[in-house]
Amino acid sequence: MYDVDRESSVPTIFSVQLLFIASLLFMVISTLKHLSLDKFRWHWTGLAAGFTFMTFDEGSSIHELLTMPIKNHVGEGLPAFLTFAWVIPIGILVISLAFVYVKFILALPKESRRMIIFSAILYLGGALGMEMMGGSYAHSHTIHNLPYNIIVTIEEMLEMGGTILLILTLANYLKDCYGSVEIQIQP
Repeated sequence: MYDVDRESSVPTIFSVQLLFIASLLFMVISTLKHLSLDKFRWHWTGLAAGFTFMTFDEGSSIHELLTMPIKNHVGEGLPAFLTFAWVIPIGILVISLAFVYVKFILALPKESRRMIIFSAILYLGGALGMEMMGGSYAHSHTIHNLPYNIIVTIEEMLEMGGTILLILTLANYLKDCYGSVEIQIQP
C-alpha cells in the first residue's frame, strides 16, 4: 500500500493529486490569460493540457507502455541506463518543449521563472534522471532489493517535491499578478 514503485499505492494517489492541483492552477491561469488576450495564453493552455495528461499518466503508467515497442524496434543494444526505454521519447519531448517554451519562460517574472525552472529540474531529475539510474541498476541487479527501492524512493520524492514547488510557484504567481482569484461554480 505504501510502495512508491506501485501504481495503486498511497504515494501514487498523492502524486496524482499533486499533478491534478498543478493542472487546475495552469487552467485558472490559462483562462485569465485568454480573457486578457495575453501573448502567451496558448503556452499556459499547453501546460494545463500537459499536466492534465501527466495526472492520468501518473495513475496509469501510460508512458511505460513505450518501453517494449522501443526495445523491439531498437533491439537489445541499448545501454543499461536506457533499460526503461520510455525515457528516450519523453526526453526528446522535454527537450523539444524547452525550445518551444524558452520565450515564455524568459517572459515570466524573475522569481516565478527561477522557481519554475528549479521545480522542473527537481521533477525531471527524478522522472528521467533517477529513472535512468534505476534502469542501470535494475539491468545488473533486478528490481527486488533495497538499493533499487532507495533509487525509486528518491525518484518519487524528487517528482513530488518538484510538483509541490510548482504548485507553490503558481499560487504565488496568481497572487502577484492578480491579487486574488475567485472561482464560482454555478448550476
